[in-house]
Amino acid sequence: MPHKITAIPVMIDQVTAKYDVTDAGYRLLEVVTRPECRSMPVVKQAELAGISTPTYYTLFNKDDRFKAAYKELMQAMLLSASGPAVQALADQASKGDTAAIKMVLEAAGVITATQVVKHEMDIGPNLVEMYKARQKQLD
Repeated sequence: MPHKITAIPVMIDQVTAKYDVTDAGYRLLEVVTRPECRSMPVVKQAELAGISTPTYYTLFNKDDRFKAAYKELMQAMLLSASGPAVQALADQASKGDTAAIKMVLEAAGVITATQVVKHEMDIGPNLVEMYKARQKQLD
């Protein structure tokens, strides 16, 4: 079963207190951090949070405290999902998937993706050479 990225309610309490988020912002964060609500239309999310659609947009567009709390919660949720993602990648690598093996080795710092490009171009004589050649012709 795939790992569902969720915010722990205690964390929502801590983050909203840290940023002094409004009651409406708190209720909206409770909704938007639930996996089953993330793909819902804005109107439905606002309804579940008990706020109006204009309040929803005000929180996301103008309320810096709400935006900071939202960003911190999203980063924490993504970080919590990184463990299962790394494990899934390691599982693929152990099955012989060469792309997964390369990604694991790069992530571990064992190898680095480098590309050396060598470009040579003959553009003919430069201005100094042309000047000297012309001088010889005139002498």
